[in-house]
Amino acid sequence: MELRRRRFGRAVRLEVAAGASEAVREMLTTELEVSPDGVYQLEAPIGLSGLWAVYALDRPDLHEETWTPMTPPYLATAGNAPTELFAVLRERDVLVHHPYDSFATSVEAFISQAATTPTCSGSSRPSTARRVTARSWPHSSGRRNRASRSLPSSS
Repeated sequence: MELRRRRFGRAVRLEVAAGASEAVREMLTTELEVSPDGVYQLEAPIGLSGLWAVYALDRPDLHEETWTPMTPPYLATAGNAPTELFAVLRERDVLVHHPYDSFATSVEAFISQAATTPTCSGSSRPSTARRVTARSWPHSSGRRNRASRSLPSSS
């Protein structure tokens, strides 16, 4: 099925069930022009994308409950009042895990507050905005990346 959807390129890896016969493996390797070191025999089931048909069945007893993201405790406020994210960021670094932590009460709130905070829209962005960008970016190792550079001064 996956090979039918490919529009270009050649196969570089072939996964076959461990119980597949040598004749089937040889035929697939030859027809797909896969090198012998690109053939992997797997004990696990192959092609699990077909299980989406089971998921689509109208059987609520087979479905897990929908996960509702939570607001991290240090971003939560009483009565759903907006959190002053820049105040929180001045006190501590914030790490959120999506989809477990709410995107709306973390990232969307941060962007919304940054857009409406005068010091965030000009050349004198607060240092917390740079710190969050640099430290929360995966694999950045705390280095400043292109998104965390200060804007040039307009004066």
